[in-house]
Amino acid sequence: MNVQLLAEVAGADPMISGNWIIAIVGALTTAATGIIGKLKLDAARRDRTSTQIEGQPISVALVETLATKAEMRDLEGRLVNEIKKLETVISGERSVARTAVGNLHARIDKTAEGLAATTATMTQLNANLNRVLDLLLKRPPVAR
Repeated sequence: MNVQLLAEVAGADPMISGNWIIAIVGALTTAATGIIGKLKLDAARRDRTSTQIEGQPISVALVETLATKAEMRDLEGRLVNEIKKLETVISGERSVARTAVGNLHARIDKTAEGLAATTATMTQLNANLNRVLDLLLKRPPVAR
């Protein structure tokens, strides 16, 4: 509609051509885009620097006092002590786990030895039964 109105004005005045209309519309569009962008950028900056969190039940406040070097050293010392305690507990748990794994391996080895002995006994019994069967059936002994 605005372009049509500008076209009518351009037709009435020979000084205004189609190129001038395009330039004017482009300039107005660029200006409007710049103003909108500036407003959005300002709003984003205001939101970023705000210390109030919307929709949160916890109030946020700026702290005026900072920790001193002595307080930081004290905190570091306490943290180091806590870490050492945790390392001691973990080391103890590792020792218990290693002992349990060692006991498990010993039980597996003992079971494997018993299984090997049972297998040997079964093999010998099978050979003896085959020999007795061969004698009963009056067959020549066969190596099996």
